[in-house]
Amino acid sequence: MNILKSLVVGIGVSVAVLTADAASYSVTVLPGTMTNLFAFGPNQGSVIAKQFTLTTVGATASSAYIIDAPTNALSFTTVAYSNIVSYATNYVLVWTNYYGVLQSNNYVGGQLLTNWQLVDITNSVPSATYAYPIRLGVAAAGNTTATYGPINTSVGSLNGYYFDYGIWVTNTSTGTNLITVVY
Repeated sequence: MNILKSLVVGIGVSVAVLTADAASYSVTVLPGTMTNLFAFGPNQGSVIAKQFTLTTVGATASSAYIIDAPTNALSFTTVAYSNIVSYATNYVLVWTNYYGVLQSNNYVGGQLLTNWQLVDITNSVPSATYAYPIRLGVAAAGNTTATYGPINTSVGSLNGYYFDYGIWVTNTSTGTNLITVVY
């Protein structure tokens, strides 16, 4: 009986420690707008968001996208560049002589030898435009709350949505959204 009691107390303490570590932040997003839910810079590491909650304000159904982006720009462009790629290759000079027999300048003492050569080519990479990743799309009916997220309360679990740049939220509906993130 004491072992069972100790186990229940230990589990209760573990759950209390897990919930004490969690932090949350909420923001209101007006219709057709975008806002920064949680800001951090690229030199500050990443954030694992455990859960997102969308609460609709009013009778209008709402939806939103959760985006991993450093600013409210939803895309970025890489610059064009070029570099030189070098590789070694072998070659054999072979031709057909007057009598139709294959000849090579690489036969020495009856053995076919190959010549090695270093080849340099220029690799040109054009500029490209990429979209920042949409990590999650959320929706809820009017006057309701919807919760999204791979919640795993096991100790040491890293399940969640990974954000490397910042957490931005768009409101794609005509109603006002209240978004809460648990990280």
